[in-house]
Amino acid sequence: MAAAYVAGRYVYDDVMVRRFQHKTFQAKLNAFEQRSTVKALLHIPADERGRLGMIRLPGGAILNMDSHARFDGGGQVVYADPVLERLDRIDRRILALAQGPRGGAQDAVPELLADPSAPRLPTQISILDALGMSTPSLDSLVLGVTLSEDGRVVPVTRSLYQLMHLLAIGITGSGKSTWLLSFLSQIAMCKEEIEVVLVDVHGAAFNLASKWSKLRYPIARNNDQAKLVLEEVFLESERRAELFQERAPLAEDLASYNALVEEPLCPWLVVIDEGTLMLSDSSIAGYVSNAVQGTRQYGLYVFMTGQTGNATVIKSPIRSNFPTRVCYTTEKASMAAALGDTPPGDLEEIPGRGWARLKGHKTPIMMQAPYIRRKDFYNLIEHEGPMNQMPESKEVEGAGKVSEWADDFLIDTYNHLSDKNNKSEMCRKLNIPTGGASWVKLNERMIRLGKWD
Repeated sequence: MAAAYVAGRYVYDDVMVRRFQHKTFQAKLNAFEQRSTVKALLHIPADERGRLGMIRLPGGAILNMDSHARFDGGGQVVYADPVLERLDRIDRRILALAQGPRGGAQDAVPELLADPSAPRLPTQISILDALGMSTPSLDSLVLGVTLSEDGRVVPVTRSLYQLMHLLAIGITGSGKSTWLLSFLSQIAMCKEEIEVVLVDVHGAAFNLASKWSKLRYPIARNNDQAKLVLEEVFLESERRAELFQERAPLAEDLASYNALVEEPLCPWLVVIDEGTLMLSDSSIAGYVSNAVQGTRQYGLYVFMTGQTGNATVIKSPIRSNFPTRVCYTTEKASMAAALGDTPPGDLEEIPGRGWARLKGHKTPIMMQAPYIRRKDFYNLIEHEGPMNQMPESKEVEGAGKVSEWADDFLIDTYNHLSDKNNKSEMCRKLNIPTGGASWVKLNERMIRLGKWD
């Protein structure tokens, strides 16, 4: 009697579970049909025992219709409902007791994931997984992961000296700040000496790094502070230019300079979050431009992010100084102009998924950026910084005379520049700093004269 009850209960539970799953499955399909995406689904139908199959979503994720667990392209669970998973386990137990395990939807997962005809990037990957067993160094930093020619997921590694200046474009939520945090976590793990300058005027992405020991200055949180630290970056490039000329005239970059001298210089990493917004502000655009142009050869590297790479915002003299460019999801195709030609087709709207134009590659490569949890980053870094106080303004006496200079004098000075696109050279000729009121006045006058953009 008891055995008959147990068997009946098994049948009842089996039927109820499968009815529940079937209704859920139909609801899911109806939702996809309403969104006109059902044709993009790869559906494995239910087997002879009523177990439901798997579907692959357009973005590459895989949905288990038994438990509603969601897998990424690498087979990692990215979402799971504990209640539905319990129902799935009950269903499996019923089948195992009644007929023995004979496959079903779960058995289709390895086949679906191992399909060599459709290799997929993972929808997310932690920086530790991307690093594998390697330890970051300035000669080997991971930007993300990509697919090799044979479909394997492989890390995209570059040295800081190869990256030089980097521009990352994407809308809010596309993964720019998350990627930056994962990159800075590698800088924190590097044993080599490096100093970091953070400019975060339009947000609070780097608040957790405010006491980081590798910060040269406090985080610049407004335009005035940004001007001060970016002016220091430019002045440091001028100081290093003189050292290169005096101590190692044959040096072409920081690595060759350090190999020739007894007192090496450490690199600086200047991170400007939402820098394209600053470029649209004429009062600070000159500071950003100076920090970018003519600094990378001296070991001062700028990583700048923004929401648009439109040519009207990032003009060619600045854009050409960014040999490394990454484009995440943008609102319009024109916003990705900084990347240059992109492969056909829309980019999947997956946080961290983007096209990367790297030195040595003729065409952009698709890449998934790694992530690190903010708590993990906070626990990783040393909190004994920054090294210095916020720098003070270096306005020189008599700089207010810019407005008194005749137009002919300014035009003649401009015509004698060796590089007419180098605004810093103009400032040196006039003996004024590339910052402060004198710079703003000179910039306004040269624009009015049609010499500067």
